[in-house]
Amino acid sequence: MISVWSVLSASLWFSVACLLLMLLRRHTNFLLRYGTAAWSAAILLTVIRLLLPLDSKRMVVLRSYRVLPALRETMEHELTTGLTVNRLLVWLWLGGALVGLGLVARSMIRNDRNLGTAIKAPRSQQLKEAAERCGVPIGMVHVTHAITTPVSAGYIHPAIYLPDRPYVDGDLDWILKHEMTHLAGHDSWLCLGFLLFRCVFWWNPLVHLAQRAVKEVLELRCDKAVLTGVEATDRLAYVEALYRAGHQARPGALRFMGAGTCFAQPGEPAALALRAKMAMDAPAKRDKTAMAALALSVALFVVSYVFILQPAGFFPSNQDDARPVHAVSPDTSYLKKLPSGEYEFWCDGELVWTISEDMLQDEMFEGLEVVS
Repeated sequence: MISVWSVLSASLWFSVACLLLMLLRRHTNFLLRYGTAAWSAAILLTVIRLLLPLDSKRMVVLRSYRVLPALRETMEHELTTGLTVNRLLVWLWLGGALVGLGLVARSMIRNDRNLGTAIKAPRSQQLKEAAERCGVPIGMVHVTHAITTPVSAGYIHPAIYLPDRPYVDGDLDWILKHEMTHLAGHDSWLCLGFLLFRCVFWWNPLVHLAQRAVKEVLELRCDKAVLTGVEATDRLAYVEALYRAGHQARPGALRFMGAGTCFAQPGEPAALALRAKMAMDAPAKRDKTAMAALALSVALFVVSYVFILQPAGFFPSNQDDARPVHAVSPDTSYLKKLPSGEYEFWCDGELVWTISEDMLQDEMFEGLEVVS
């Protein structure tokens, strides 16, 4: 079951988890100690929590007596005939999502056209030899003036695009290995999936921050895969290739709207420094610590489904509105569903309250018969 309050609770859990992940991200030692596996799992569970705002009668209800009742009253306020604040916000949410999806679709079509029509330079002998050493089909590699940093892009026919410039011996090997690892891991599809996720939840600013974290994780994971079993001197050569590419990278004519992967993202020196530090970190056995961090992430994910925020029910606010006290039980009470979606609460043959559907989670109404 999904309710307004389960969606609100899921959004709050997601926001809190994102803030914690951003704080941990600032401490490089966290990634050095636990690696990217625990970080990736935490991000995945955070996203799943927002996508699955489930509600259950077994959840522990944390009642709000001021904030949420005031919020509910505001949401139910009627702006015009048939238009409440709640409905207006839903339409704005859907409208914003459709606009975002339309922009993504337009960008994908435009970039596909630009990639197809970009002026491509001839492949050098140096590139052909590097592709042969790395086992990369030379037909998948294109050299163009349209970009200033190596990029892997495409979904049906993925390819690697290199800027047309001189390369230091050995740099092309690292670049091709890196981008082929991205293509093998279908990272462009992962970026696209999270981009669509951002379009749906555009109203949450932390989703935009989470997208940057996802891209960072993909780059760190790719670096780790390329450098597995590599000696320290070769690791240093890889880092030098990263810095050279980052220094020469500039915003190019093609903008990939977050759906492609770059060897060195322009304008992000902090992310480049983190990748360099992680690359130079000698491989260590992190199985126990990584598993502990993963177990903690799963435990917090499960706990998030134990509690739910809900407003307290409506109660008489003054003596004039006071009603007799009733003993509520399945024998004396029942609920009557109205065409509007609300419910009448009857007790001892008397109509006591008219309540909304989300209030059915209240312990008072558990086990009562619902009649039409």
